[in-house]
Amino acid sequence: MTIATSRPTHFRSESPPLKRRQPEVEDFDKLVIPHAPEELDPEDYPSACFWTHANWNDHRKSQVNQGVNVFNLGFVCDENGKRVSKEHLTAMTKCAKQLWNTCYHLRMDPPTWTKKCEDAALYFSRNMRISFPEFGLCENDWKAEAFAVIRYPDWASDVRRSGTLIRELSFYPVFCSYMRSSR
Repeated sequence: MTIATSRPTHFRSESPPLKRRQPEVEDFDKLVIPHAPEELDPEDYPSACFWTHANWNDHRKSQVNQGVNVFNLGFVCDENGKRVSKEHLTAMTKCAKQLWNTCYHLRMDPPTWTKKCEDAALYFSRNMRISFPEFGLCENDWKAEAFAVIRYPDWASDVRRSGTLIRELSFYPVFCSYMRSSR
C-alpha cells in the first residue's frame, strides 16, 4: 500500500514533470497529489464488472427488482469480476482513513465528501488507485468516488465526535524555528 504523505508542492500529471527537490519544513502544509496512474482500457479487462457508474446502477436496480439485497460496496471487484473480500475492503477503508486524516490535519476535510475540493479529490482517488488496482477498473474514478461517499461519513462523524485527531502539530512552529536556525 503506497500513500504519498510527504508534502512538497502540488503537482498534477497534466503538468510537465517537475524536478524533485528535498521537501522543506514549510512544505508540511500541502498535499502531495501523485501523478495519475495510467488509464486502463476496458477492452483489456473484459471480465471486470461495472466499468461505468451507469452499469452499477443498472445492476443494482435489477437486483432490487428481483428482491435481492445489494451490498452497497458490491461494485468493488477485481479484474476477473469477483467481488473483493471483506478483509480487502477493510484494508481499503484503513487506507482511506489515513488519507482523510491527512486532509483533516491540513484543514482540507470537507463536511461531506460531495463538498470536497479538487485537490482532496485527486489526492484521494489517485492514492487509492495506486494502492488498490481495483479502483482503476472504471472510467473517471467513479469507484473511488463512490467508495468515499459511502465510507467518509463514518470517518468524519467519528473523528469530529471523538476529537482524537489534531489539526496541526503543536511542535511545528518550534520545529520550523529550529530548522531555520540550523541551516
